Amino acid sequence: MNRYNGLAGPALKLNNDWEGNWSPRLHLEFFPSGKRKSQFGYYTGNGVQRITARPEHDGLRIEFGDLGAPGTVEVYCQEVKGVTRNGVRLREGADYHSDKQSNKLTFSFQGASKIAIDGAGSLF
Repeated sequence: MNRYNGLAGPALKLNNDWEGNWSPRLHLEFFPSGKRKSQFGYYTGNGVQRITARPEHDGLRIEFGDLGAPGTVEVYCQEVKGVTRNGVRLREGADYHSDKQSNKLTFSFQGASKIAIDGAGSLF
């Protein structure tokens, strides 16, 4: 019995709750500037991939190479009119989600990505 909770078994399992076929997933958050390009390097274990976000007259562009794992992108922006990833137009509700109340755009990625967010304006 555990003296802290009066029950048999461990009070804290730590890694015992991991899924059997766990795989890494990345979570990228962008708070883009409305005036300047932002960029930083991400170390993948095999090298550094550059991640850039830049405002354009018709929205926002985000680009990065293969980061070594799939994941989710969250972009905090306003006035989203559409999203294109690697030249393919995404469908709102199915391929991306836009929460106008929190000004958050969410979509997934896998591999190198070039994202165009039409109409996107900075919150700053």
